[in-house]
Amino acid sequence: MTDTVQTQKSTSLLDFKPGEKKPLLALIALYSFESLGIRYVASAVREAGFEVVEIFFEDFKRNEFQYPKPDDLDSLIHLLRDKGVDIVGISLRSSYAKLAEIVTREVHARLGLPVVWGSTHPTIMPDQSIAICDALCRGEGEAPMAELMRRLRDGKEIAAIPGLWFRKADGTVIKNEIGPYVDLDAIPDPDFGAPNKHYSKDGIWREGDPQKNEGAFIAISSRGCPHCCTFCTNTFFLKANPKYLRIRSVDRIIAEIKRAREVMPGIRRIKFYDDLFATNKKWTGEFVEKYRREIGLPFDGLLNPQHVTETLLEKLKHAGMTLVEMGIQNGSERVSNEIYDRRLGNDKLRNAVRILHESGLRVHYDLIIDNPLETTQDKRECFEFMLEIPRPYSLFILSLTHFPGTPLTERLLTEGKITLDQVEGYTDKSLFQWEVSLTHERPAEDKFWLALLSLLTKDFVPKKLIRWFSHRAFLMKYPAPLVAFAWLANVFKLAGLAVTMYREGSLTWQMIRRHANIRRLAVK
Repeated sequence: MTDTVQTQKSTSLLDFKPGEKKPLLALIALYSFESLGIRYVASAVREAGFEVVEIFFEDFKRNEFQYPKPDDLDSLIHLLRDKGVDIVGISLRSSYAKLAEIVTREVHARLGLPVVWGSTHPTIMPDQSIAICDALCRGEGEAPMAELMRRLRDGKEIAAIPGLWFRKADGTVIKNEIGPYVDLDAIPDPDFGAPNKHYSKDGIWREGDPQKNEGAFIAISSRGCPHCCTFCTNTFFLKANPKYLRIRSVDRIIAEIKRAREVMPGIRRIKFYDDLFATNKKWTGEFVEKYRREIGLPFDGLLNPQHVTETLLEKLKHAGMTLVEMGIQNGSERVSNEIYDRRLGNDKLRNAVRILHESGLRVHYDLIIDNPLETTQDKRECFEFMLEIPRPYSLFILSLTHFPGTPLTERLLTEGKITLDQVEGYTDKSLFQWEVSLTHERPAEDKFWLALLSLLTKDFVPKKLIRWFSHRAFLMKYPAPLVAFAWLANVFKLAGLAVTMYREGSLTWQMIRRHANIRRLAVK
């Protein structure tokens, strides 16, 4: 399929000629030192026989984002030039679309190199993306990028590679279908000891891997999620291919962690970044025995309330799990089922909460606020449900992000509840308010409910007092005193949480840098 787009003139990847040397690819992660996306692609390209320059362009700080200054961009351009890079790849989610455009235009203007975009934003918003970049990868990038490099090296035609779109010099676009999903056991693991890695931190550039000295190792045991929550981008991938959910073999995960510990001896715990962890009973049974015997480090992961049972938690705790994150999202059954399509009644949710509390594990619950479809009654029901939850626990309270292409975003646009400029990719709201802070500007009523939710996790604040606050009409209209009280209590809570995390080995300097912003502290 071929379309035409109007864009600035730049080097078309279709016209690229590597000459006598192998083409050199640089992969840039924007404000993410973990960035498993570019790490997996880099390993696949290396396995295909090519060098790769991995660049981690700054790290994110919670609710505190600054676009790069001219000096920051100068340093990035100089690095690409000094390394002799031929092709630049950028991994981005929708929140970073504006940032990726800035970097792309700098590369075009100053180096004349072709730029390839990959990850969720160009997959879901390809037409918007291809007007800026020269090529993009839809879906998973390991196989398409490795094949691209092989064909460029061998002087073969690249226009028909599955998963890749190409913009010609005349503006016409070649659109290939998304390729098949990869076998997770067939692709190489991220290589934290590989050469040619660079990162910038607060404008200062260093050589090496920014994660190499971190005490927490990031791993994934699966890709995808079996559920179709309307606010989540996973709905796009599941709709495109129901077989999107795949699980790695236990032996591959164990081997990856062992190799990582050889080059990262300071690892003290494992953080599984799966969309959902331990969704398969047979896999979990094998994992808990092998992990406990061969790794033995404490770990954490995200569970769905539909999967939480006493038996599952006993197994995971036996293997070394110390922290569970679980999505409640909303305590109003109407919002949870009719708006988010969670398909989970509050009785089942209460049972999962009870099991988690009795397990003795440390627990974080996820909530979503700032939903324009919520009524005051919905917010009251959510608060009353959370009031029931036994302490101790912490919260991840997230501001609803309108990701492009999700069923909820499409509904809100259709009903006129939001406009296109509120959709990520057109806005960058989540860079400034992803995990919510009490000081962010929002309507008075929303500040009132947020302050109450924040207080619920503070063991030193009596629940009777919080309930009393919840019935004060004056505070709903003028929430400033309540917000100030909740903010102070949140500071004390976070101080205690930091001590706990330090003792269990999960507190890192990276985490401190990311969250140590007193004015915009995330609610816990």
